[in-house]
Amino acid sequence: MKIVIAGAGALGSVIGGCLARAGEEVTLLDIPHPHLEAIREQGLRVTGFQDFSVPVKATAQPAEIKEVDFLLLVTKSLDTEKALLGLSHLSAGYVCSVQNGVAKDERLAKAFGREKVLGGLTLVAAQRPQPGVVEWTVEGITYFGELGGDITPRVKELEGVFQRAGLKAQAKENILSLEWSKFIAWAVTGMLSALTRLPFPQILRSPDLASLCVRMVRELSQIPKGKGIPLEDCGPHRTRTMIELPFEAAVQEVVQAGLRLDRPGVFPYHSTAQDILAGRKTEMEDCIGPLITEAKQGKLEIPLAEAAYTLAQGLEASIALAHQVGGAR
Repeated sequence: MKIVIAGAGALGSVIGGCLARAGEEVTLLDIPHPHLEAIREQGLRVTGFQDFSVPVKATAQPAEIKEVDFLLLVTKSLDTEKALLGLSHLSAGYVCSVQNGVAKDERLAKAFGREKVLGGLTLVAAQRPQPGVVEWTVEGITYFGELGGDITPRVKELEGVFQRAGLKAQAKENILSLEWSKFIAWAVTGMLSALTRLPFPQILRSPDLASLCVRMVRELSQIPKGKGIPLEDCGPHRTRTMIELPFEAAVQEVVQAGLRLDRPGVFPYHSTAQDILAGRKTEMEDCIGPLITEAKQGKLEIPLAEAAYTLAQGLEASIALAHQVGGAR
């Protein structure tokens, strides 16, 4: 299968590396940066859950790519419009995004036509310690499904391609429910990770932070509930559990999820914390901001989530300011 992965960060590199090793015709596409150059010059090294090196085609020139069987969008959400503009010429069999947020499917539909779009999400997590090397920190699973709810031959084909590459994958009928379920929990743990700068498992296993997590998830779950979208448990994102169990029992479930993710010597950080620690712009404004706005416009009570978002945005602004001041000296 001819596959283009738009977004050669840690996650895109792990997925692309596994698919390339399995014999798929993979191209990693991104803006010019040292990681992309290192892959071009010496191949990609994956460590963590699997340890291997593999040559992968990598380019910063979208015009070099004319047609593909499958396009997977893995860029940061705030880079989506730029990425799609560069791919507007592309002839693709079908397309999917495993980005954070729930606006991604409509963005793809606008660019390629709704009939070509598959819903998708991934629980794979990775970090990039140096150019050309990615650490696969959470094995995870990737879900695919038709936006209309069917499991079609193309969804099953994609499931098989990922599974043969050593990536856990599953075709799902309720893909929109899973996208929302992951997003709500991702948004909450993202804000907490930005404020605490703790690895993801440590946030979950802390009773105090787990308690705050449950309260914030319950606040934000009012949004999909108003749309008639049921929420599910999605890997470590125990969204349905956090909503339906008695409060103390829900907190304990979150703590146990954190303990199960713990691996000695491995410190998987939420992508938002990775950006904060690296001094990069996060996805909070693009992904979580609209969620907070929608809740406020609907007059939903979300005091904890709103406070956490405001504080996390302030922290991000302070980091950007520190870089500006430091660069001016």
